Amino acid sequence: MKKHSIILFFLLLGFGTHTVNAQDLLGDLYGSWNMTKYESRIKTQLATGKVTFESDGGFLSEGVYFGTVKGLFSTNETRSIVIIDIEGVKSEWTASVKKGVLRLRTPSGTRQPKVYMMFKKIVV
Repeated sequence: MKKHSIILFFLLLGFGTHTVNAQDLLGDLYGSWNMTKYESRIKTQLATGKVTFESDGGFLSEGVYFGTVKGLFSTNETRSIVIIDIEGVKSEWTASVKKGVLRLRTPSGTRQPKVYMMFKKIVV
């Protein structure tokens, strides 16, 4: 009985930790971000522009990789993926936010061109 309790404790601890980390992604995305770095072999871009993730699911790009457009975004919390939908065309991005820095990368194993972007949070 004691052995089963210990196993259950660690399973619940692991699940709880995973759930908390996954939920942070969506909340951490909200706000505006200035581009600080861009890497791609396919498309050349200057490291300028801004993206905004609104709490109502709206996405606004000013310059950057996406151009100047409005769209929608959602997240897959389990995979740490941001899905950006611009006029019905969806793209997936592996995302991480740490210390006010957002990193977006095309997921490995996809047909999307390999792109890496880094943004700094705009603090108002």
